[in-house]
Amino acid sequence: MVLYANHTTQHTARELVVDGDVGARARAYAEEKFAGLTRLAPLPILSGHVRFTRTAHRDPGKRIIVEVNLDVNGRPLRAQVAAATPYEAVDLARDRLRRKLSQLGRHPARQGGRERTHRPGYAQRAVTEREVVRRKTFEPATATLQEAQFDLELMDYDFLLFTDEESDVDTVVARDDVSGYRVTALPSAPSLSLAIAKAVLDTTEAPFVFYADAQTGRGNVLYRRHDGHYGLITPVA
Repeated sequence: MVLYANHTTQHTARELVVDGDVGARARAYAEEKFAGLTRLAPLPILSGHVRFTRTAHRDPGKRIIVEVNLDVNGRPLRAQVAAATPYEAVDLARDRLRRKLSQLGRHPARQGGRERTHRPGYAQRAVTEREVVRRKTFEPATATLQEAQFDLELMDYDFLLFTDEESDVDTVVARDDVSGYRVTALPSAPSLSLAIAKAVLDTTEAPFVFYADAQTGRGNVLYRRHDGHYGLITPVA
């Protein structure tokens, strides 16, 4: 599917890919709604990817997840929501992206260690079946706390791993329902092996665990994926 060219410029047509476990009607609905975002973008939307995922979440209202990634003139923009139907999920994601597009001019986006956790909901899976199915290695972005919080909101992630500009240590900023954000710097994180970090998640309801790797001493994040497995983020050695 092609996103129509930005109406205020002479840029070429944009590409929007919609895939996942939904029918043709839901895909067409997503194409229509997200294509309309081009009229709101302060910069050209070069491409977009919409992915639907069905989960076995215990809450029926969170069994359809839609994840949208846009390339706004080279700047990534992301939204992920869960809902009872594909149409409700599309509407929620579109509204979230509209708000994010209005924020784009406020601060330059940075590349950092960021991943989704279980906020949209995750499938139930027996402890013996859980595996680390995704490993991501990256060079943490150096940023101030304010910049990290901005990127957290812009990319719609539940946590962000970055190098604090002032202290020069691995730090995680995460969403907190009580105070808004929770910040943990490496000196305050426990020293764990991957096996122990998995045990922490297996025996708690925590969405992720930030820890100092027992071998490297660097900050790692083990997090829950929506499919009930785990993902691991590690910095470049």
